[in-house]
Amino acid sequence: MLDVKVVRKRQTNYPAVFKAINRKFLPTAGIEVQGEARNNINRKGARDLGGLHDSVKYKVKGDKVFVGSRLEYAIYVEYGTGIHAEGGGGRKTPWTYFSEKYGFITTSGMHARPYLRPALDSKRKFLVKLWAEIYNAAFRRLGGK
Repeated sequence: MLDVKVVRKRQTNYPAVFKAINRKFLPTAGIEVQGEARNNINRKGARDLGGLHDSVKYKVKGDKVFVGSRLEYAIYVEYGTGIHAEGGGGRKTPWTYFSEKYGFITTSGMHARPYLRPALDSKRKFLVKLWAEIYNAAFRRLGGK
C-alpha cells in the first residue's frame, strides 16, 4: 500500500489504521466499480453475451480489490478481437469457422466493447473522495489534525 516511514508518537497505530481504512474502503470501491461495469455491459449491447453481466464480481484480497469476470470471452469483449483488437495484437486477416447454428462464418473480428476500464475511470473521482473521507475520519479518531 504505502511505502512510507512515519515518525510520530503513535507510529505503532498506523498499520492498524490503514487496515481499518481498507476494511471500509475496498468493499465499497469493489461494489461501485462492479455496478458501473455491469451498467456499461447493458449500455454497450453486450447483455446478449450470455452471463457476462452477472459474472462481473469483486473480491477483496489483502490490501487490494479485484473487479472482473472469470468468463473465457470477457477479455475479448473488453479488448476486441482480430483486426479490431486494441493494441494491434489481434489477427491481421479474416478467418472462417463453422457454427452448428449458422454454418460457415467468415469474420475479421469483433470491435472492443470496454466495460471494466470505463467503469474505473468514471468512478475514479468518487473513489478518491471516499478514500480521503475515510482516511481523514480515521486520523481524527486518533487525535490527528
